[in-house]
Amino acid sequence: MFNLDAGDLKQRAEALKWWLSLIARAMEEPDPPLPPPKVFKPKHNLPVLLDYSKPAPPSFWETFPRYEVWPAKSAVSAAKIEGLAMVLGCSDWDRLRVVCGDLTNGADIGCAGIYRKGSASSNAPSAMDFPREITDAVCDWVTKGFAFGPVDLADLPAGAKVNGIMCRVKPNGGARIILNMSAPSGRSVNDGIDNTQFPAAMSSTGKWLQVLDEVGRNCTILTGQTPTSLSRSGRLT
Repeated sequence: MFNLDAGDLKQRAEALKWWLSLIARAMEEPDPPLPPPKVFKPKHNLPVLLDYSKPAPPSFWETFPRYEVWPAKSAVSAAKIEGLAMVLGCSDWDRLRVVCGDLTNGADIGCAGIYRKGSASSNAPSAMDFPREITDAVCDWVTKGFAFGPVDLADLPAGAKVNGIMCRVKPNGGARIILNMSAPSGRSVNDGIDNTQFPAAMSSTGKWLQVLDEVGRNCTILTGQTPTSLSRSGRLT
């Protein structure tokens, strides 16, 4: 809890009044146009296909990298995280033990029962809107050891779950791949997760603005995501 004196309360009231005036002004003005997307620059020199909706020829896969290490290993070391916690301190040792256990033994995502059985779903239309960008992103996953493969359909293990993908284009022109864990309806991974045991709560604009108001200027803003997603970092001045 914070102990605020009269001066602090007055300053916060003035700040709130200023923010409300900005909001009112913004609501009256039209949204500014979005900047044009950047030209896509592939990271990997893959052959360009004329039609990505059809199976690629064998010559395409001869140039595609392969990663077939099993079992997979986490790129994050649980031992190093525990070592840093011992040196720097930790505010929640119970959570730290759970995280390190997941890194060492694999995480329980909560999918149980019949929903663990094999199923398949097709890709969303957005995947076919940017097929070359998605192919380059998947190639990057394989190169960095984030994904196993490529694997022929005939070599998939019995009972495998095949999840379709969706796509959002990033500001740099590349593709952000989104695995659709909610399809097919009634047999998906998400259908098999008990939300009471594995809650997933999102933040909100209100909470974000509250934190932003508390930390003030010159704070560092960082989101931690995979290298192929919409990662951002910067300093608020």
